[in-house]
Amino acid sequence: MSTNDQKTPRPRSLSPTTADKKPPLSPYKSDGDSSVLVNEEVKKPKLPILWRVAVIVLTCLCSFGNHWSNGLIVALKTTIISHTHINNSQFATLVAVTNLVNTFLCILLGFAIDKWGGPKLSVVLAFFHLAGSTIMAGAATNNLNSFVLLIIGKVIAAIGDSSLDNAQHRIFSTYFAPGRGFAFSIGMIWSIANLGQFVGQSTANVITRNLGSYAWSLWISAIISVFSFLCAISLVILDTYLSRRYYIKDQTNGGTHLGKAQENIFNLKALRKLSATFWIIVAFAVFENAGVQSFVSISTQFAQQRLKKGAVIGGWVSSFYLLLPVGLTPFLGVWIDAFGNRVTLLFLSGVTFLISMLLLRFSHSIQTFVAAYVFYALSQCVTPAPQVEIIRQVIPDPRYFATAFSIKKSVVQASIVIITTAAGKIQDDSGGSLDNAISLWLAYGFASVAISGTLLIAGSSWWPILPAARLAQIPARRTAAEVERLDKLGPIPSEEKGSDENLKERSYNLKVINQNRGWVSWVMLGLSIGMVLLGWVMFGLGVFWGVHGSVVVERQSAKEVLRALLHAILFHRLLGVVKPQTSEVLDVTLPAVNDPDIEHLVDDKVNVLWRAVEAGRHKKGQIILALSEKRQKKGWAVTQIFSAVEEEVPWEEWHINVDLRQALTDRDRQTLNSNLSSTLSDALKKILTHTSSERGRAAIPLITNAFNGLSPFPFSIRVRVGGIEVS
Repeated sequence: MSTNDQKTPRPRSLSPTTADKKPPLSPYKSDGDSSVLVNEEVKKPKLPILWRVAVIVLTCLCSFGNHWSNGLIVALKTTIISHTHINNSQFATLVAVTNLVNTFLCILLGFAIDKWGGPKLSVVLAFFHLAGSTIMAGAATNNLNSFVLLIIGKVIAAIGDSSLDNAQHRIFSTYFAPGRGFAFSIGMIWSIANLGQFVGQSTANVITRNLGSYAWSLWISAIISVFSFLCAISLVILDTYLSRRYYIKDQTNGGTHLGKAQENIFNLKALRKLSATFWIIVAFAVFENAGVQSFVSISTQFAQQRLKKGAVIGGWVSSFYLLLPVGLTPFLGVWIDAFGNRVTLLFLSGVTFLISMLLLRFSHSIQTFVAAYVFYALSQCVTPAPQVEIIRQVIPDPRYFATAFSIKKSVVQASIVIITTAAGKIQDDSGGSLDNAISLWLAYGFASVAISGTLLIAGSSWWPILPAARLAQIPARRTAAEVERLDKLGPIPSEEKGSDENLKERSYNLKVINQNRGWVSWVMLGLSIGMVLLGWVMFGLGVFWGVHGSVVVERQSAKEVLRALLHAILFHRLLGVVKPQTSEVLDVTLPAVNDPDIEHLVDDKVNVLWRAVEAGRHKKGQIILALSEKRQKKGWAVTQIFSAVEEEVPWEEWHINVDLRQALTDRDRQTLNSNLSSTLSDALKKILTHTSSERGRAAIPLITNAFNGLSPFPFSIRVRVGGIEVS
């Protein structure tokens, strides 16, 4: 029965008196009268436990392909950037486009999931993800390396990714009650999700290296998406069969689950009655949930930079933090089902996330790096299940669970867009280093601890103000006693007919925002919309930064500009005796190295790029200047004794993304050169800032031997066009 069919609940005073002998009515009623439900239960057998297990397995596997794909995209960051000739801001745009779609689409899909149910929507969403994964794989096939196609594929996949987890949660909220398996089932979802992300993230660079192209990693991801799509279809068939063959109590409304669409579920007025605790949880998720999820997008590259290893090692190291949630989240769900403590777990997730970011920001040792990733793994464990479970607990009417969860997710996705885009810009401005960008996640960590700590205190001490937070702290078996204590309306008879309805009505009136405070929900909803709009603005800025992050050169000045940039970098990074000179390019004075060998090397590589771009269909290329140190190659101990083999390990790389343009008119040429002059000035400023900074100086390895010449370290210049190295 909808909220329009019931009398409006009487506002509950903050200090209720025992004179209130009868609880006010609420719209929380089961669909159909109890006699019909009893007859239905008599006619059909109860659902066996094995069928419940089958529902859990198929539901969890519906999103396996989704999380596999998300894991490998972030692991392939360095490879994708080098093959598609994009910068960090553009890659941040590629990652953020999924979150951008989610900011508005997941709310509409949340309404749809509440109305038509999770199984049917799972098929639709899994299909969209499959289509997007296929397009992304095609974008990398046959050296196409199309950034535009990657974006298109990401957008289509995002339609499926946006609410697939919401559909899964809705399925389990139908089959499982709070305290009776719901938290465990949510823990299983995220256990399988982390497993998929771990496998995708840890194998992406291995597959790419062994098979010669990152397209193979994307095609394998598409095949896994086919498997998930088939699981979603199987789930619909199973759900239909079970609802016809067995009696299944719908745990969201107390009625019988028939697999049919719910009526009167599109009710915007229900948003006004969401609890104040719900909006505080949304504020917490804006920082903690967004921070934890967005850090995944840089975790592999950060491990590469901190450990000074390649993409394969970085992918493996950064993915190991996913193994702890794989094993721990189901047991955490069991704990929540048995003991509650949901708000406490939110606080712990914020604290562990903050500790991990503090360690990463203020220490550069390997030991603290490992400790930071352990704490990050712990925050991953205690983030998903408690948040999903507590939202169901604190909203007055569980029928709107998917809608409430979609509101939280929409705002979180906007926050992810903001932090990811800002981090990409900071990284580009810091010469590719992520050290400064970590400060953003650190700020998110402090905010999440402050909000969750306030909620924990309110749920423990100030329960007349936030009774929903108090009810979320206790186990389900103590709900009736706690409701009696909080609303002071007398005992709830445990054996009488309708006692369940009595408890639900009284819980509803404890959680719902009073009518005279309905403005609170509208204000919070307005702030949520503001966050979404800010996310869109940041995405637009990210596109702008990405476009202007490449060196756009006009044909006539291309060689001169590229020579000047390479000379400027070498002038500040060659640590030997350098004879200086200057070059004037577009009214910008840049330093250069006066050495015949350097001049020959630079000219040769610039000419290689020019010939490759002129001869091919790609008008974009990339020049990579790598500074390395010689280290003894690791191997078997016996081998190292008889033959010490050295390898060159890069300690710093400079990427120059080149976009060659042809000016059609003199005015076009003037515009291009004017913009290029500004780009050169900014590039020189970045070079000076990085090389003179503490981080830039710390990147230089120890010089252990005396040397003669320009540099104690070997260096090389490589050229890529169309993702292929040319010479």
